[in-house]
Amino acid sequence: MFEFADLPMDRRADLFTAVIRGTSDDTVDSKTMSKWARALRYVAHCKPPKMRVKTFIKNVGGINACADLYARYFGRGNR
Repeated sequence: MFEFADLPMDRRADLFTAVIRGTSDDTVDSKTMSKWARALRYVAHCKPPKMRVKTFIKNVGGINACADLYARYFGRGNR
């Protein structure tokens, strides 16, 4: 992903962070990327298999709610 996006390699970045960083423009700061990655990790852990991602995020209360729930149940920085 990093090579595709012409970014320096970060071996510590998880999959979600790498994809977000590679597909976002330079205006997205690291704090926002971290929040989005936490939200997607929560979705990956908790979404029922047949439910759409967008529907799940809306039902939970949005991206901020998903990120907060991930931090609460799995901790910040856990992967």
